[in-house]
Amino acid sequence: MSDPHARWCELADAEAVGDALDDEALAFLRDHGDDPAHADEQRFYDELAQLAQPAPVRADDRERAELTLARFRAAAARRRVRAVTVAMVAIAAAVVLSWAIVAALAPEREAARIERGGFELAGDALAVGDTVPDGQWLRATTVTCVELTRARACVDEGSELRLVAGRIELRSGAIRVEQGRLVVMRGDEASALASELAAGERVAIANAAATPDPAAPPELAPQLAEAPRASASSAATPPVQLQVPPPTPTDRRPTRVAPVASAGEMLAAARALANAKATSRALAAYEALRRAHPESAEAHAANVSIGELQLRRRRFAAALTAFGRYLERGGALAEEARWGRVRALDGLGRAAARDTAIEALLAAHPGTIYADEAASMRGR
Repeated sequence: MSDPHARWCELADAEAVGDALDDEALAFLRDHGDDPAHADEQRFYDELAQLAQPAPVRADDRERAELTLARFRAAAARRRVRAVTVAMVAIAAAVVLSWAIVAALAPEREAARIERGGFELAGDALAVGDTVPDGQWLRATTVTCVELTRARACVDEGSELRLVAGRIELRSGAIRVEQGRLVVMRGDEASALASELAAGERVAIANAAATPDPAAPPELAPQLAEAPRASASSAATPPVQLQVPPPTPTDRRPTRVAPVASAGEMLAAARALANAKATSRALAAYEALRRAHPESAEAHAANVSIGELQLRRRRFAAALTAFGRYLERGGALAEEARWGRVRALDGLGRAAARDTAIEALLAAHPGTIYADEAASMRGR
């Protein structure tokens, strides 16, 4: 855009509605903010910001309130019960009205949503499209990306974190900011050190696991490691990993590792949960199967089951992704996966893509049992 004034106005509008801006756009806004050409627009945004501020109590307001209370007290001497009732109703109405005005004027913070991957949450599972709850510890089941109000960030598989008031508290693992700016801090200590990361920057926390030695000196607490800020002339810098030096174990005997359940056992357990209508737990079990045995036939078939469960939850985008994963390799459940794609696209309101998927289903499976139901969807 060749006109600096027009560009400044466009970026200021985008920032006002909460769109994420890159570093170059933020720098442009900052460098051109004092330009007299933007005075009218800047005054508009300043006045808009004042709308959410509470109005000060004026002297005449206080005097009017005191006179009103005096009248209520006089009336109470004559009709105490009725006056008290009226006063209570008036006060309650004033409180409700005040809260309604504040709620209407206060800027609404958009909820963070999962854009890719998923989280485990106290035995439940969060998938693509789900809202990330505030203040609850989550564990990433795979590489997971979250869309926040002013930033987009991705965490490594196994990372533990929670979202608190628009910032990320990282307990373990690594996080990279893909877009915008984000405050990241350690989440397991009250005196956590916060770091504001820009797009392209990444931090990681790693703990070296070891058997504790009672005679060893106290361990050093792991600290948040921040990668250097990237410059235009440098390539992406890998994250700095701070390791906690393990104490020397006194017992050198090998640690016994619990055996991993077979793919068949994990599939049976997930199906049992699905049949019991424990949808969230079943999804977590299927995802655990995919992580533990990624190349197995059971893990591949689990994609169709995951898609069906996501349809049950009306998470149509996540269902479409799961059915697509299955159809990339194909297999005996291709008919069910294609029918799942039809329903997912229908749920998303993508009529043209749904009709194309119906044609693909009928072409690949001419005698499909889903033909009549699929035909009834066409054109609606």
